Amino acid sequence: MKIHYWIKALRLSTLLLSFTSIGIGSIFAQHVGYFNIDIFVLTLITVCILQIVSNFANDYGDAIKKTDNVRVGPLRMVQRGYISLSQMKFAIRMLVVLSIFFGLILLYVVFRETMVYFLIFTFLGFLAIGASIWYTIGKKPYGYMGLGDVSVFLFFGLLGVMGSFFLQTQTIHHYLWLPAITCGCFATAVLNINNMRDYIGDRQHEKKTIPVRIGIKNARIYHVMLIGLGYLCNNLFFIFWFKIIKAHYIFFILLLLLCGHHLYNVTQNTDKALNKILKNMVWIAFAWMIGFGIVLLCYSNV
Repeated sequence: MKIHYWIKALRLSTLLLSFTSIGIGSIFAQHVGYFNIDIFVLTLITVCILQIVSNFANDYGDAIKKTDNVRVGPLRMVQRGYISLSQMKFAIRMLVVLSIFFGLILLYVVFRETMVYFLIFTFLGFLAIGASIWYTIGKKPYGYMGLGDVSVFLFFGLLGVMGSFFLQTQTIHHYLWLPAITCGCFATAVLNINNMRDYIGDRQHEKKTIPVRIGIKNARIYHVMLIGLGYLCNNLFFIFWFKIIKAHYIFFILLLLLCGHHLYNVTQNTDKALNKILKNMVWIAFAWMIGFGIVLLCYSNV
């Protein structure tokens, strides 16, 4: 067993999406005067472990169903035989235990005096574990029914951003729903590119992703809608929060250029080129988080 096969199975670029959702909620918490580094680190560790669980479970589940046998993107480690099914299954179990361990520590640190919130977030944590595993594993995995987009939007968008903010502040801020939607849209766009790339293999193995259900042409339109909605909600947040546009128009323009260039590539390139475009979308989401933080830092007194 070679370590670099496990590193490839981690799909490290996807961890940036986890960091982005936690980062947005934490950045805004710091902006409004609440930030605890211990809570941030524990949240990030827990969420990243869950992301790895999801990646490993996806590798395992698709290998069992032979979905990865016809694949445009990078071949998975179990499908290639570099990691055995038993090894991957054991790794998933150990990571689930680790996620529960760090998750409970996090909830104790935050909610040791508020049992109701402790129980609510414990339930959400187990729901996230289930969502990570049942995406491709089981008799009726929801990823094979076209529900992966909903899960990604919720966990990488609404729950990731709002949850990380609540862990820091124990409050909900109504304006934060807008960047939470942006985060969810950008993360879902990453999944949509992945599903467009794997369209042929998914269709042959009855993995009814959104592109398989609506076709590649409509999937590209859907992709434009995701990016457009994400961009709109980002702009609305800053307009509502700062009341004026002048403070952040440069951010608007730069993000528009990034999104515009990305959409051009998505609509013009072949399926094989989507591998690179997928990684670029991950970096666009991460760059958006950095820009979001810079604007809040620079114009906090506007």
